[in-house]
Amino acid sequence: MKARIIKIVSKEYTLLTDQGERLDAIVMGKVRKQDAPVAGDLVETEFVNGRWVIQKILPRHNRLIRPAVANVDQAIIVMSVRDPDFSTALVDRLSFLIVHAGVAPLLCVTKTDLGIPEEVEKAIREYEQGPMKVIRTAKGSLDPSLASVLERKISVLTGQSGAGKSTLLNLLTICQCIFHTKSWVYCFFRMLPDHLYRTISLFRQRFSIQQNFSLLGF
Repeated sequence: MKARIIKIVSKEYTLLTDQGERLDAIVMGKVRKQDAPVAGDLVETEFVNGRWVIQKILPRHNRLIRPAVANVDQAIIVMSVRDPDFSTALVDRLSFLIVHAGVAPLLCVTKTDLGIPEEVEKAIREYEQGPMKVIRTAKGSLDPSLASVLERKISVLTGQSGAGKSTLLNLLTICQCIFHTKSWVYCFFRMLPDHLYRTISLFRQRFSIQQNFSLLGF
């Protein structure tokens, strides 16, 4: 059976089939020795001795190292205008690494309600005039164009610590009940620091952002 890895905790793997069924699986030792599975991998699995077992990793379209994910459509670079400060050096570095991995980069600028310094505004406008899609967000609001950007794509969030990656992901999850279309968005997110064990999950949400949507606490 073909399935996608949507969560990895230690040596336990959660799979999602084409029929939407979730399976708990382990990995054959020969597979782990060849190339360790990562979230996003498409795999072949079989039911053996009362357990689902991953027998083969299917060819990958691409792969990112940090976080370790595969077969993603785009990487959203989350960068705040303040606290922490906007960093063009980090945006450029991440963009290069993302494109080199065969993934499309996208810039999400957060905390615009705090006021955008002149030099930061100039830098953001330069990115907006370039090939990379740029989305601005503020406290209590999301850009409606974010829905079409995420629709039916697998996206990974990356960027500064404290820039709002968790907040953005939580807001998309919280607002599932008021989003009204049949679009799906997949988001990978690294939940724990590298020096601890790592949990990487693939979240599946159905949503569309309403034009005048706002939510306190963003």
